[in-house]
Amino acid sequence: MPLSEAERAWIQELTRKVDSNINLTITLEDYKHFFQKKQECTSSSPSGRHMGHYKVILDELRMERPFFAEIIIAIAQTSLLIASPLTRWRQASQIMLEKGKGRFIEHLRIIQLVEADLNFILHVFWGNRLPRHALQHNALQSSQYALPGQTCQNASWSKLLFLDLTRQTFIPGMMTDYDATAAFDRVLSSLSIITCERVGLPRTAGEFMYHLLKNMEFHVVTGFGTSAISYRNNQDPSNSEEGVLQGSSSAAPIYTMNSDVSLSAYDKLGTGATFTHPVTGLDYTDKAAQYVDDKTQFLNLLGILHKRGMISTKTAEPFALLFQAGTANTQLWADLLWISGGNLNPSKCFSYFILPKYNFNSNRTTVHQIPFEGHLSVTNPANHLPYPVEQPVEQVPPSSARRTLGVFMAPDGSNRTQLKQSLIKAKTFLVFNSLY
Repeated sequence: MPLSEAERAWIQELTRKVDSNINLTITLEDYKHFFQKKQECTSSSPSGRHMGHYKVILDELRMERPFFAEIIIAIAQTSLLIASPLTRWRQASQIMLEKGKGRFIEHLRIIQLVEADLNFILHVFWGNRLPRHALQHNALQSSQYALPGQTCQNASWSKLLFLDLTRQTFIPGMMTDYDATAAFDRVLSSLSIITCERVGLPRTAGEFMYHLLKNMEFHVVTGFGTSAISYRNNQDPSNSEEGVLQGSSSAAPIYTMNSDVSLSAYDKLGTGATFTHPVTGLDYTDKAAQYVDDKTQFLNLLGILHKRGMISTKTAEPFALLFQAGTANTQLWADLLWISGGNLNPSKCFSYFILPKYNFNSNRTTVHQIPFEGHLSVTNPANHLPYPVEQPVEQVPPSSARRTLGVFMAPDGSNRTQLKQSLIKAKTFLVFNSLY
């Protein structure tokens, strides 16, 4: 079976590689930088070598007694160079935290607690050096905001700017928020090694991570204690979904490097939102904003004309063009997610169809929903066998604000929902503050 266009683009982006690797030397300054920011009460280390032990060694280091710190660094350095994680590093405690949406099982977030010194290694190389190295070599998409020097607020500002420009220019547009099912748990460890090597991870470090993830053993920890039975990643060879130790220092960076290949392919094949500078006449196109596993797609009519050209679109109905391009974008991202090991969850995705109009009676801009006869849908690649299943994506009116990246943002510019939620949090804070 021949490869699809999305698969060819994804493989082509995977083959792009920076011409230098990060340094695998660990220094005493790295030790100081990591452990001085950690609280002694931080949960870690199934073996019992908790964060407090390493904080004591940090105090020794500050008193010019680096003996124990040098031993820890030597062990870490040797394990990396020979690509062989320690036996105790292959143990993880699996716990569940509340997401703030309820206390049922579907409202809990599963994370893994690993050894404190392992987390130190993961932070130095995957959490710090690798993203910075990739940025220095311009190896990452500008639509990816989970990077050093960026925060989730930057992604939110990108969305806000798109909505503001849409209302100011009166260009019909579309904004879609995507959700991936078990994003971190579906990352393929073998593939993630290649995507990290693509941006400068040395081969030995990649093999170290591969052996670590493949042989990881998990115990479930609850308020009742630690489970007597454990499970391993390698106990079922037919199940290739090992995850990337969500909750560790390397989880988000690995997911970022992995998803950057999909973002690069999407930037190549997808259609975006284009705005023209009123003075210079230059066009600027933005297609997406992503923070770790939260992705938002931007689209407008000018972006369609910019990509397809005036000739191919001049006879088509403008709203139909927008609907077709939005459907194609959604299907493209679902395919790219599936190629990289992920899976789109259409039931948690939602889309805004934005039609700005000027009301001459009230002298203000109003935002309406573009009328469509059909509905936005996506064929989930995970269901291609035996039959494709078309699943709808919810269409939300522009006056409704949905929570993304901690912000309630409505396309019509209303901040009522955000103010209401902020007031609830402020009252809750005052109550707790009065109790303590």
